[in-house]
Amino acid sequence: VVLLEKESRPGGNSQKASSGISILSPENGDSEEQFIEDCLASGRGLCVPELVEALVRNSRGALEFLQSYGCDLSSSSQLGGHRQRRTHTPQGGPVGWHVMSKLQEAIKDDTESSVKITLKTDAKERLPHTQTQTHTHTHRHIHT
Repeated sequence: VVLLEKESRPGGNSQKASSGISILSPENGDSEEQFIEDCLASGRGLCVPELVEALVRNSRGALEFLQSYGCDLSSSSQLGGHRQRRTHTPQGGPVGWHVMSKLQEAIKDDTESSVKITLKTDAKERLPHTQTQTHTHTHRHIHT
């Protein structure tokens, strides 16, 4: 995996996210149907329903993935457009910085990591990927 970052430090706008990460939260009385309805209503016709459904159905897995890398998303609140408490944040800090720093730390600490971060990289073109048995190839016109 190659992560392209145009800035001199990884993180970009993700690092600045402050509201939280919305996760399906049945422990707070949430349901897939309600979460999907809330997203579609907030999107005012601009959402792709199939993508909203995928987001909702995969949100618990995303939470578990982030937790496996030490992300604390134990606080939850109900934000605008939601009928349930489903927006998760870390205790005492912005969610974006917390998540990005934990993931970067995990990459640095894993000596066998297959993730390579390239900084100050300007990607000129995105190509559709092709699958081989062992690799996914998407590359051309990448300047560092």
